Amino acid sequence: MIEYVLVAVSRRELIGRVMNALVALVLMLAIGVVTLIIVVAGSGTQHAIEAAAAESNCDDGTGDNLWVGDVPAIEDLSTEQAENAALIVAVADQLAVSEYGMVVAVAVAWQESRLVNVDYGDRDSLGLFQQRPSTGWGAPSQVTNPRLAARAFFGRARHTSNTGLLDIRGWQTMPLGEVAQAVQRSADPTGSWYADHELFARQVVARLLTSGSDGLDGTAPVAATRQGTGTDHRLRVVHANIPNRSPDFPSALGTAIAQRPDLVSLNEMAGRSPAQFTPPGYASWRGGDRVDYGRSPIQSISNAVLWRTDRWTKVDAGRTTIVRGGPQKWDQRYAAWVTVQSADAGQVSMIATHHMINPAKYGPNRPLRQRLYLEGMHRLQDLVGRLSDHGPVFLAGDMNSQFSDNDPWGPRRTLAEIGMTSTMDVLGQLQTHVGGGTIDYIFFQDEAARPVRQWTRRIPSDHRVIGADFLTQAGESSPLGGLLCGTGAAMDCPQTPWPDMEEGLTPDALRVLRCLHQQFPTITSYGGVGTRSSNPDSSHATGRAVDAMIPGWDTPAGQSLGDQAADWVRTNASALGVSYVIWDAQIWSVARNKEGWRPYTHPSGASDPTSLHRDHVHVDVYGDSAGTGTGGGQWVIPVAGDYTLTAEFGDCSGLWVDCHTGLDFAAPTGTAVLAASSGTVEFVGHGGPYGTLIKISHGNGVETWYGHLSATDVSAGTSIVAGQPIGQVGSTGNATGPHLHFEVREQGVTVDPAPFLNDRGVIV
Repeated sequence: MIEYVLVAVSRRELIGRVMNALVALVLMLAIGVVTLIIVVAGSGTQHAIEAAAAESNCDDGTGDNLWVGDVPAIEDLSTEQAENAALIVAVADQLAVSEYGMVVAVAVAWQESRLVNVDYGDRDSLGLFQQRPSTGWGAPSQVTNPRLAARAFFGRARHTSNTGLLDIRGWQTMPLGEVAQAVQRSADPTGSWYADHELFARQVVARLLTSGSDGLDGTAPVAATRQGTGTDHRLRVVHANIPNRSPDFPSALGTAIAQRPDLVSLNEMAGRSPAQFTPPGYASWRGGDRVDYGRSPIQSISNAVLWRTDRWTKVDAGRTTIVRGGPQKWDQRYAAWVTVQSADAGQVSMIATHHMINPAKYGPNRPLRQRLYLEGMHRLQDLVGRLSDHGPVFLAGDMNSQFSDNDPWGPRRTLAEIGMTSTMDVLGQLQTHVGGGTIDYIFFQDEAARPVRQWTRRIPSDHRVIGADFLTQAGESSPLGGLLCGTGAAMDCPQTPWPDMEEGLTPDALRVLRCLHQQFPTITSYGGVGTRSSNPDSSHATGRAVDAMIPGWDTPAGQSLGDQAADWVRTNASALGVSYVIWDAQIWSVARNKEGWRPYTHPSGASDPTSLHRDHVHVDVYGDSAGTGTGGGQWVIPVAGDYTLTAEFGDCSGLWVDCHTGLDFAAPTGTAVLAASSGTVEFVGHGGPYGTLIKISHGNGVETWYGHLSATDVSAGTSIVAGQPIGQVGSTGNATGPHLHFEVREQGVTVDPAPFLNDRGVIV
């Protein structure tokens, strides 16, 4: 259990309008309890604010596991204002939101309500953040609940799918006014109303997070309260190559740090200042001034390392030359490295490097360039050896050597000589380069860490972000412990004996794994994150799927066991948070429950037993929706009745300036167009070549677009549910006949709707 306790002490000098508060936290680990003591200026009377997390260390998505007691009256802030500011910070900390996110939320609440939970506002606006029930923020009772309102602002409340702070791509590097306006959608499109309060909000949050100023030994920032929950020794590492020519650097960097990695390796930073590539909540190092020898001196400032300042402090840092130059202009190469330290995980070193352009493919004098590359790898070996004296070492970068080639002079072979392995050698190969193949890597020392999850993300670059989660020897336990979150209707089962398998799974997937194991103990082999992650678009890679491998699947006994397991999951889908199940070339989904089991064909057309799920039961989940009774994120086909697919994602012809960015559902004019899932209507109007267009936001950065409509039935700001009619098929805009043009966008980037819907149980 985690408790936050706010006590009053003598008043000190005020700074501006900021409440005179000093926060100190003391972490006391006893019987699973962490107590945070927040010292606030006020009278000599002892007052307290307590936020007790659920005993299972879980976040139930409602905010009900936070409660607030009395708060002292503070000059320039009433008791309620101080209480609400502290509550916003506590909610943010529970959600692992950075200090900058706390600042944004406090600034918005100050502008909207002066940090008072008011029961009035413009039109139907209510509460701390002046959220409107009519625009999908929730019922009046929910938007006036400060805990739920704060969670909704951050985008992590179950009662609304409206876009919150954490759903906005690149919010960490956006100006406060801009990001606040993206959440609030106020009458001021510039967001200047919110930006005006940034300094005030920063001072409030800084005081709430300051520690140790009053001689209280052992204090730590609020963020440290998350330690002691079983994730203390879990380390997240991310690498991103973001070229100078990248069209949207802030969003690319925002994607790289979206999951708050501990350590980040960056390539191609030479054209940017540290202020540009160091987001709030992080510090950076790239090796000092530029080295002026050679033909490409900017390479010396191309690599950078970021680390989270709420957990890590720099102990040492440097830059190593790995190749002084060669036949090609850009052969001069370097590595930047940093050693950081934390109270709970000791010292760790991160090396960021970017090796020579592939000498197996490019000259001049490829044999010489291969030798220089190998010499560079030997220098990296030496660097790893020196840094190993201080703790685990991680190395990441664009190595310009294809994973499939495993070049004798390349990184996989040479680093293996000193006990370093790439995450993909353990968890499976992922494509990291837009042009094809894998040339970006994260390496770790076998004896010091163990990868439990890896992923890639698309960014505005010719490289993908690659990330991985590691466990040190001290962090072997499951992150969710023995109990799972959820409502009373959610199923809960004991831990399995497979911590490796449980690592990285979402709560719903973890629930499926544990409960299947309890119900069918003869099934002893499962596929989760690490074992089934080769497809970057698969739900396995994001921890939203489990494969139950059926022993003797090709025998009558195995067939019977698979039937029982699949039917049991289907029967308990709501209590488990299940979206769909595939078994023995059949699929059942929540979205099309009335149809029962339907024939299944693999999207690739493959017909082997694994592709048709004859040897395993595949279970896809929503993530954290068990027991809600809402089916989580239900999705449906966006047209009513019969249709013909006349164009698919990626089709190219003279009909489009670029290749096709969605699916075309041909149907008669006037056919009802349906919302593919619940959400909020963001736009209704003329969309240029899209003709009459509707855009719907579904939260978590997901949008759907509906084009060429002949009529619309909704307006901007309307909250809708899956399957609700929103318009009618037409042929407005760039259309050769009546059809619905349907797009799916994730973080602003179009994705293929067919596999996207397929992953959610909807087969088009």
